[in-house]
Amino acid sequence: MFRSILMVCIGNICRSPLAEVCMKRALSQRGKSCEVASAGLHALVGHPAAEHSLAIATEHGMDLSVHRGRQLDAAMVRNHELILVMEEEHIAMLLAMYPFARGRVHCLGRWHQENIDDPYRQPKESFEQAYRLIERNVEAWVEKL
Repeated sequence: MFRSILMVCIGNICRSPLAEVCMKRALSQRGKSCEVASAGLHALVGHPAAEHSLAIATEHGMDLSVHRGRQLDAAMVRNHELILVMEEEHIAMLLAMYPFARGRVHCLGRWHQENIDDPYRQPKESFEQAYRLIERNVEAWVEKL
């Protein structure tokens, strides 16, 4: 079992915050203890979670009200044993910045060969689709951990 997992997307206001709270809930429901955080490759630093992400989290019994976008940095990459990104291309982006992370960076959708498309500035339906994929793929990871 990993001690720390980092969820990463681009802005850290749509997908990775949802993935963070989903993973925390899934692990907690199984009695597993692990630090889970999120950050963005090009974060909207200090911004709250997107309105639709907040609403979807609330609808599913999770709270994103205190979330603020955080920029990924070397310390975060060093301090997390498993780093899960939303799209395959994010792996290359992250490793270009932090090559020492090789072997610890994987796509959240790895087990279903899925990318979770960015719903930023899209209608709520796009966020709901992203959430369904996040939830499905978080469950797949938790089964493997």
